[in-house]
Amino acid sequence: MAQSCDRIVHHLRQEGLLVDVIHFTNRVERTKIDHVQNGKNIAFAMHPDVSHSLNLVWAFLQNYQQELVQQQQPPITHLTAFGGYVPMIAAPIFSAWLEVPYVVLLRGNDFDTGIFSPKRQDILKNALLNAAQVCVVSQDKQYKIQKLFPTVNVVHVPNGIDLKEWQVLASDTQKAHQWRQEQVLTTNNQDTPKKILGMFGHLKSKKGILFFLEALKLSGKLSQLHLLIIGDMTDAVQLFLNDNTDTLSYTHYPFMERFALLPYYAACDMVAIPSYYDGLPNVMMEAGGLGVPFIAANVAGMADFLQDGVHGFLFNPGNREQCREAIRKMFALADEDLKQMGQNCLEMVKTQLDYQLETQRYVQVFQETISPS
Repeated sequence: MAQSCDRIVHHLRQEGLLVDVIHFTNRVERTKIDHVQNGKNIAFAMHPDVSHSLNLVWAFLQNYQQELVQQQQPPITHLTAFGGYVPMIAAPIFSAWLEVPYVVLLRGNDFDTGIFSPKRQDILKNALLNAAQVCVVSQDKQYKIQKLFPTVNVVHVPNGIDLKEWQVLASDTQKAHQWRQEQVLTTNNQDTPKKILGMFGHLKSKKGILFFLEALKLSGKLSQLHLLIIGDMTDAVQLFLNDNTDTLSYTHYPFMERFALLPYYAACDMVAIPSYYDGLPNVMMEAGGLGVPFIAANVAGMADFLQDGVHGFLFNPGNREQCREAIRKMFALADEDLKQMGQNCLEMVKTQLDYQLETQRYVQVFQETISPS
């Protein structure tokens, strides 16, 4: 979520929009304001009592709006709630008091967990029903919200990526080659090198990692690959890896900063995204933008953009037999066909998930949002 927020705000500011970001953090004891081009980053200390924290924010906003008017600067015209239950609580209230519209930006997890949470469902519902517009990153979220709340204006705005900055340098290629040479053994003393299969990101239960590993074992392909896992694993996944060291070789690194991932993506022959449910994973854009094909669940953002047999092989979420078949198909591909799939992924990201498309869609959303007054 933080990565998406940073990206969207950065590019909106580059377009000339004035964007002030208010966020809570445990790193400051008092309000801290950093002035940047076309906006401010305003950090508030997060108190155990959420109501106290939000009252402090309201006091700040009230004074801030008055100061802007007095200084003949542009006043606050819109509010945006970017995921999470605290912004969802605040947005409808602050919007009414400031008499400006607000837009909700929902990531996959915000909706998937909030709608079934006894504590957060009413907060989510209230935020959606009173929003001027709701932006979602996958078409399935648009469908689900419209079916539950037909009066809500839901807009599909996929994530985007800047491929001019997200590219493999010569040093990354060298590191990727060296890593493969050091980490990957040949298959059972045969001459055919193992395929590198990567799994990246916050590897929570919803990501279906254990399910995928079990399907991988059933496919009979464990001994033909080296698994590269970057991110925090559950105990169940670690137990599976420990129990299958006789046939499975793997490397695990803890979660790392985004640009540090470049050589590891470059080392992969394929990437797996076996989510039970999701939004539009950054991993899909990052791997696809580097020409790496997928074994992926046919759900959410993956279903919107990945075509079976074109960008990799897909399976219905949680369907073990389809997953096993997708794995077998991927491993049956000749190297040149695997590379062509990777090129298809790169072209898809270039043409459909470019950051400029994302930015222009958000600019349009704010232009179309009318003040409730």
